[in-house]
Amino acid sequence: MLRRLYYLLPDQAHARSTVQELYDMGIPQRAVRAMTREGIKLEGLPEASLAERRDPIARIENLFWYGDLWLFFIAALGLLLAIAYGSVVWMALTIATMLITFAAGANFTIRLPKTHLDKFTEAMSHGEILLMVDVPFNRLVQVEKALQHHHPEATPGGSCWHLDVLGH
Repeated sequence: MLRRLYYLLPDQAHARSTVQELYDMGIPQRAVRAMTREGIKLEGLPEASLAERRDPIARIENLFWYGDLWLFFIAALGLLLAIAYGSVVWMALTIATMLITFAAGANFTIRLPKTHLDKFTEAMSHGEILLMVDVPFNRLVQVEKALQHHHPEATPGGSCWHLDVLGH
């Protein structure tokens, strides 16, 4: 599992310089992607694929969130039916399901760092470049410090977990 770091850069020259430093640090080319508003060609920068532009992590997160909500409400309905028919076993089972879905949802929202592309829409509409860098967790601090020290124009925009299995 990797950590995806997001950086906003003011122009292509700064972005190319930052990308070159990442390559020099041993970050592979497949782990660096850039994007900006439609209609601007990113010359000399590794462009984000269509899948990366659609933010699949946000869609998966929404799928789990709504699935958790539906399971919670189905369990609540089951609890009402168990109360109506006086079944202690079903009552205990539905209460346990509701507590588990509540704990899973709370754990998901509290512990997972998440940044989504919609956060950067405004900046990209002004021509800024979003750089997405997938970094192994053990190199996270090294990369952040290097970019902060050598590229103060690179504005950190957050991070999220990234799974290689998603194929982007």
